[in-house]
Amino acid sequence: MSNFKSYEYGELIQNFKNEILSRVKVSERTINLVLTSFFSSLHLLLEDLPGMGKTTLAKTLISAIDPEDDEDFKFKRIQFTADLLPYDIIGNEIFSREKEQFVFIKGPVFTGILLADELNRGNPKVQSALLEAMGENQVTAFGKTYKMHELFFVIATQNPIEIEGTFPLPISSLDRFGMCLSLGYPDEEQQKNILIKNMLEFDPNSIKKVIKISQIKEIKKIIKEIYIDEKLIDIINQIGIKSREDQNFTHGFSVRALLHLLNAVKAHALITRADSFCIDQDLKEVVIPVISHRLHSEREKNYLVEFIDNIMAQRLY
Repeated sequence: MSNFKSYEYGELIQNFKNEILSRVKVSERTINLVLTSFFSSLHLLLEDLPGMGKTTLAKTLISAIDPEDDEDFKFKRIQFTADLLPYDIIGNEIFSREKEQFVFIKGPVFTGILLADELNRGNPKVQSALLEAMGENQVTAFGKTYKMHELFFVIATQNPIEIEGTFPLPISSLDRFGMCLSLGYPDEEQQKNILIKNMLEFDPNSIKKVIKISQIKEIKKIIKEIYIDEKLIDIINQIGIKSREDQNFTHGFSVRALLHLLNAVKAHALITRADSFCIDQDLKEVVIPVISHRLHSEREKNYLVEFIDNIMAQRLY
């Protein structure tokens, strides 16, 4: 892949980034990670207290995309509640008198971008209804398999499990998410700006559409061609191997987690520097968001930073 091509799309990605930052008052690093997740097709989990801008971030990203060159690309939102059923998500069969047979009516999971709002307010059966779609880009219902849109991407938000009325996501669900982020509180200036502009309501028409579906597909192709040195792959491999030997972790990191990490590293190189090759800083930036949500306890999450630092310090090259 030529540097010219990466720089050309780097400018487009920067415009996309700027448009999101015009509405969502978070750090550029956070937006870099959100776009790394999006362009590398790693489903994103946003975890924070209510009212911190999780849903606004998701809506802003979606509103900045122009779907006109792909009429099948749509945005749908599911507000998860305790009484939601699996068929409310994947769809159901109804009897058609006109066709004199049962017809499958697709649910909201069949879309381009799905906002799963407050995912952990849904019961475990409902949460698991997303698993096949997220893992295999398809849904099996009533003995038939239905393909998802090729750009199918889930942005899920969840509240801390200490909040009343939440159901902790099982490890099988968490492992389907490529990245988990916490937005945190805005800084003093950001919060003042929010108050001055009275950003309580979200108007999608206030967001410029700066990127087309065809351009998103092209960027995804470019990311696949990003060069990553074998020695950097060795470090990712060692992260997996050593995690299974380290008794500080309940379980070692899965192969899926390492593949997610590899693809996040490649996407981060393009998103942040418009480069056609990866460096170790790309790995340092994405490894915690990619791995931490798959761990079993806060103690393991706190230890993860030390564990990664020790491996990166060896450099292996």
